[in-house]
Amino acid sequence: MNADLDVKALEQLRSLDAPGSNELFKRLVESFVNDTPKLLAKLDDAIAAQDWKMASKHAHAVKGSAGNFGARRLAALCFEIEQAGHSDDAATILRAGSHVQAEYESARDALLIMSQQ
Repeated sequence: MNADLDVKALEQLRSLDAPGSNELFKRLVESFVNDTPKLLAKLDDAIAAQDWKMASKHAHAVKGSAGNFGARRLAALCFEIEQAGHSDDAATILRAGSHVQAEYESARDALLIMSQQ
């Protein structure tokens, strides 16, 4: 899967670095790479337990992080889960949830490559 990253969001993150530096961006990407799997595990656990309200809560957290890094498809999937959790829409949660890990991995891989440039 090819990551659909929002260039403007990434430029905004990169602009936080000193000119000619990439260190802050690297640290931010490392944080995303290290923290997101924990959030995804909580989301998976909530979905497995059919706890749609908790799935909504964890999807919200992943959505925010994904949005900060411009991972639009991941954020969109999490938004679907978040909204579906409010109405106990199990079918939507299960469908969107089945794609979250792959979208995370795609975004992660693209961000790691970018952080080395």
